Order: sequence, then structure tokens, then C-alpha cells
Amino acid sequence: MRKTVFRSVFISLALMSLSLHAVSAMTLEKYVDIRSKAYDINNKDNQSAKVALVFYLEGVAEGEGYSRMSDVVIHREDKSFKPYACVPDTLLMNDKLVNQFIELYLAGENPDMKLDVAAVYSNTLRRMYPCK
Repeated sequence: MRKTVFRSVFISLALMSLSLHAVSAMTLEKYVDIRSKAYDINNKDNQSAKVALVFYLEGVAEGEGYSRMSDVVIHREDKSFKPYACVPDTLLMNDKLVNQFIELYLAGENPDMKLDVAAVYSNTLRRMYPCK
């Protein structure tokens, strides 16, 4: 009984986090804060923070993918249109890729912590996979 209640509460919190983060942007500053909570073994809520972070990053990856696809559909008759990124079909765009790109940016010199996670991700895709 107790396991069932815990599981229900955990799932509710995870879904609530997903819906809250789906409608709001996350700055790099907030990302670093949540990441530190997610991997702090002394934080009793670290699992909830991990789930919220994964859901948010997965949403960033999916949203960016849908955005690029809709650009191609909208501009399909415009021969001069060039997407901002030409991502290989073999690249798995998910929370791990977003996390990898964000960590890469944060490791650089003087990262702007006020930037939005999704903007950094999209810009990294544009730089790494430019359309020729």
C-alpha cells in the first residue's frame, strides 16, 4: 500500500514538473541549480529533480525538432529557404544530447548564465550542423 502511494505521488510530481517546465523557459542558471540538486546524494528530493530535468531537456529536444520540421513544411515551395541546421538523420535528439550541448557550452569561457537552455541547444545545433 505504501509503495503504491509513493509511486502515485512520485508520478504526479513528475507530471506536474513536466507540465510546469513545458510552459516556461529555463535559464542556464536555473539548469545548473536543478542539476546540482538532482545529483546531490544528500538531497532527499534528488530523484524528483532528476526526473524534472530529464523531462524538461527531452521537451527541448522534441520542441526544437518540431520547429525545424515545421519550417521545412511551411517553406517547402520557397527554393531559397535554408533551415538553420541540417541535422543528420542518425543523430538521436533527446535529453542526453541537449545535456551534452549545454555542458559543452558551460565548459566554455564566460558562459552567459541568463541564456535560455533551448536557445543554447538550437544555436549549438546550428553551429555543429550548418546547412551547406
